[in-house]
Amino acid sequence: MYALKLIRDIKKLTLENYDVLEKPIYGDYPGIKAVVFMSRTLSSHAINGGAGDRDLDQTIAIKDGEWIKMEFEAEISGIGAPFKLTKEREDVLSDEDVEAYLNASDTPIGEVVQFFKKYTELIKQFENNIPKIDVFYGKI
Repeated sequence: MYALKLIRDIKKLTLENYDVLEKPIYGDYPGIKAVVFMSRTLSSHAINGGAGDRDLDQTIAIKDGEWIKMEFEAEISGIGAPFKLTKEREDVLSDEDVEAYLNASDTPIGEVVQFFKKYTELIKQFENNIPKIDVFYGKI
């Protein structure tokens, strides 16, 4: 239950500073901007006889005032070629959905670490009253 309060607090802090924090969500692709908290590659396949690559990536971020989970399929047709997004899907998440995702047994620990790292980075960057999290000693 306390985790949900922290998720809501960090969302509020992010939204208060959104204009400063938003960045392109997928590399240098300028079309989509958000504040990314977690991302991972779901799958990767060689294409064009191994000269290119097709990745399916997932990102959890704050965009347009909401938590979102986005999936991108990006393709690079060959060495040195620019990438293009071939598919994009976006789902809105509630604060409770984010908490459930962080607690899910199939969520990689690396993503949980990414969330805590971003949380810590934001509370250090902006003066606020959000509690610090010490995951090693269980103190908040």
